[in-house]
Amino acid sequence: MKQPGLEDLQDAINRRGEPGDTPSGAFLEYLRNVAKALDIGNFAESCSLYFASHPESAGFISARVPAILSSSYFRALPDFDFEKFTRWQAATPDWAGDLKEGVDSPSALADAIAVVHAEVKAFSR
Repeated sequence: MKQPGLEDLQDAINRRGEPGDTPSGAFLEYLRNVAKALDIGNFAESCSLYFASHPESAGFISARVPAILSSSYFRALPDFDFEKFTRWQAATPDWAGDLKEGVDSPSALADAIAVVHAEVKAFSR
């Protein structure tokens, strides 16, 4: 991970805003920003580092990754038909499984995203 990304990650983990904010809340915000920047390698590496220091939050974060990728990454992808993506999501109820499982591995997450991209492109409904 590039050093500035590591510093941003550490800031997200340590930051507290309003009373009741948690490291996970700050980290989810960080992930949304990384996803908007289309930096999937950094996204997965950040998850891996975060899970190592906050293993109790791994399930909580992983469960939210598909929504983050939908609203931040796929929406920001150039030449990606987001409306078609939402129709594909409705027709493919188990679409998020591989994204959740690959969240802390850059290659697994990139592979899962590539599958989603290809399936959406081929989707005809």
